[in-house]
Amino acid sequence: MPKFELRGASSIPDVRSEYEGDPNMPVFIVDGFEMSVEKVFDLDPGRIATLTILKDASATAIYGSRASNGVVVIETRAPEPGKINVAYALNLSLTTPDLSDYDLLNAREKLDLEVAAGYFGYFDEAYNRRLKNIQQGYDTDWLSQPLQNAISHQHSLTLDGGNEAFRYAFHLNMNPSDGVMKKSGRDRYAIDVDLQYRLKQFTFRNQLAYDYVKAFNSPYGSFSSYTRLNPYYRYRDDQGQYVYIMDDPGVDVYNPLWNTTLNNKDQSVYNLLTDHFSIDWWVTDALRIKASASVSVRNEEEEVFKSPFHTDFKREKDMARRGTYDVVNSKSIGYEAVLGVSYTKMVKKNYYF
Repeated sequence: MPKFELRGASSIPDVRSEYEGDPNMPVFIVDGFEMSVEKVFDLDPGRIATLTILKDASATAIYGSRASNGVVVIETRAPEPGKINVAYALNLSLTTPDLSDYDLLNAREKLDLEVAAGYFGYFDEAYNRRLKNIQQGYDTDWLSQPLQNAISHQHSLTLDGGNEAFRYAFHLNMNPSDGVMKKSGRDRYAIDVDLQYRLKQFTFRNQLAYDYVKAFNSPYGSFSSYTRLNPYYRYRDDQGQYVYIMDDPGVDVYNPLWNTTLNNKDQSVYNLLTDHFSIDWWVTDALRIKASASVSVRNEEEEVFKSPFHTDFKREKDMARRGTYDVVNSKSIGYEAVLGVSYTKMVKKNYYF
């Protein structure tokens, strides 16, 4: 998940372990209810009507001490009155990895530098083996091996209508997204039903939402492992298959590309059912009372499998102790109720609350 900061990060060590989440994360309020950063990240941008950022005193005055790192207030679009309206939107995006900050030597330059630094001489076996690899055409750009240009396409379908008394809206959203690491991604699907009814000074609104998100991590492992590999390593055998250990005398260098040939799995799935209900009562033109309640049910499963032949177990000789399989299932139910009173009066074209 992305990190949001509305003020400087804490410099106190081990503060993170004292909290369940990131202590520097602002509070996210969506339609009057607090939301997780994951839910906000998965929210369809086309449904957002307004976004307000509150910081410091303005935030704590309204939301208390929990808002000490700021508050992001999001209001979604309310149903529009009138005849039935149908709207479809398609958003395409392309994400490309930026490697321009890396200025690396090619295979021949790296080998010459090692000789100049006295790492070995021209007659050493290691030198000749690496030189042979270079002569066979090995000059690998390791940084590009696990990366790809990622394409995502978001589909949004909205149907709304009604009259001044009763309004309704249905939202469907589908957003499968690839990651810049090969075979990584995050697929999001959402259904929302928004109903609103007005009776004199009262406005009743119910929002029912279901979200399904599946995320999968890349089998290529950590990008940092590729930054430590030399361009002259021979990572394929004579048949063109990835080797387990790259040919380098005196040093065991394990090939991270080997792991992509295994049946590994690293993914998580969650589904979230949320219902928000609110009542707005305009007692007078100046006095407003709003009561709201929310309930949410979340189910999540994380599954990670590493083959016994994964390079993470390269030093374990006992096959019975190699390989891991972890499954974590969790279920949470959340409740929230809010009661607010506001008074607005205009005096000489200035608003006082």
